[in-house]
Amino acid sequence: MRYFLSILISLSFSSYYQIGDTLIEDHQNTSFEVCYGDYPSEQFQLGDVRGKIIVFGISASWWPYICTTSLEVLINDYGFGEDSRIHVVEHFDDPGQPYQCDQWGNIGSEGIPMLITDNLPTYEFQSWFSIDNNFMTMGVIDPDMVYRYYGTSVYSVSTLVDEIISETEWITGDLNFDSITNILDIVALVNHILNADPYNYFSDINQDSIINIQDVILILNV
Repeated sequence: MRYFLSILISLSFSSYYQIGDTLIEDHQNTSFEVCYGDYPSEQFQLGDVRGKIIVFGISASWWPYICTTSLEVLINDYGFGEDSRIHVVEHFDDPGQPYQCDQWGNIGSEGIPMLITDNLPTYEFQSWFSIDNNFMTMGVIDPDMVYRYYGTSVYSVSTLVDEIISETEWITGDLNFDSITNILDIVALVNHILNADPYNYFSDINQDSIINIQDVILILNV
């Protein structure tokens, strides 16, 4: 029945974005509820992580785990979970039919932020990106908020992300991705050190794999 429903959904609307389109401000600023995973807020906006590469999955509680498994491979086998330039999220439709957010989240890599539609039309996130409107796809958005990939290939996602990393000019010391290095970034770096937060590529200014006072001095020089 659920598979039949997905066919009906695919006939009812087409995606808002095509590959190469830039996300409009309204969509960048649309809030989704974080129902599971590691994220500092109960709400998530794509614009929160502008400046990073966003890799997202689209899944539903009644669909097979293919999307979740693919994200897990990217995190564990391709190193996405250790690279702070990459932000991985999963959008989850129809929680409770039958799986709840935490049940579904525990199937894959623990800690991936899972998003659900909050006060928005059903399948809102999916309608933006999913060209054929199924629930087993992944997508990639580059640091400039350009939609770059849609599909199911782990290899294609990994290859594209490597390409984006090599072509992107990362601003030294810009820890909050506001396109400028200033006192706010210094404060963020000091907090990172004091709180012993996990390694962050952007905080390691001299790229010596250690985040310490030397990085603070380098930001001050910038």
